[in-house]
Amino acid sequence: MDFAHEKSNALRKIDKSSKKSIDKQIKSLVAEINKLSNFYTTSSCSGRFVIVKELGKKIKNAILLSYHSPPKLEVLLKDLRKILESNKQPLFFKYEPSILHVVASSTEKAARFVEIARQLGFKKSGFYFGRKRKRPVIELISTETLALPIAKNGKLLVGEKYLSLVLNFAKKLHNKNNTKIKKLFAKLKNGDLNS
Repeated sequence: MDFAHEKSNALRKIDKSSKKSIDKQIKSLVAEINKLSNFYTTSSCSGRFVIVKELGKKIKNAILLSYHSPPKLEVLLKDLRKILESNKQPLFFKYEPSILHVVASSTEKAARFVEIARQLGFKKSGFYFGRKRKRPVIELISTETLALPIAKNGKLLVGEKYLSLVLNFAKKLHNKNNTKIKKLFAKLKNGDLNS
């Protein structure tokens, strides 16, 4: 199957993400990538603030709370109190940066895309060949991360002041992440990957 047909089929598929939509902060970038003849996106996340059960393990239902925009402290505390009642294991506050998966028509095109993304701060980016894919899949990941234990045995380990400090720090990471998304959008809009 030629790349144009493969791309057309992929972009017609139903969104299988739990959110069932593209994050507002990354929607323009996804659209711009999908306009390029040699690339198309398969998944994206603009970055998120989450409360999880475990770190470093793939477990079902590990994410207990997820926000794609910075939550207000009062909202986070209210939501935390609800989940603390039924979760006695350690809970972690995390900020996860943006991530995009993009299929490229060739290894050369993938390498060029990764080179541009890394120059703009998506330092954890690269590409691979999946089991079912004959084409390279680019994984763009930014570097802004944060993970801290905040609760155990159904109780917060930290006070409101500390949680406010953590949330403000995570917001700064989120803003830095969003700046990178905008820079990549501008670079693509400028035609840097058209050739």
